[in-house]
Amino acid sequence: MWMDPATGKIIREGVPAIHNPLDGNALAAALSVKEQYGGEITLITMGLCAANTPSAIRVL
Repeated sequence: MWMDPATGKIIREGVPAIHNPLDGNALAAALSVKEQYGGEITLITMGLCAANTPSAIRVL
């Protein structure tokens, strides 16, 4: 990835969108805690449409 010097934003073109395996572990732990004690889980994602990628949908 590169940074656009004019905007300071990350340039993601050509970089595959994948989920971090450690984030998957954290989500599994959060789901386990929710099942045992109740509550809700809040997910934070990076990017404008990151939550609508095939990788994110598989994780969710």
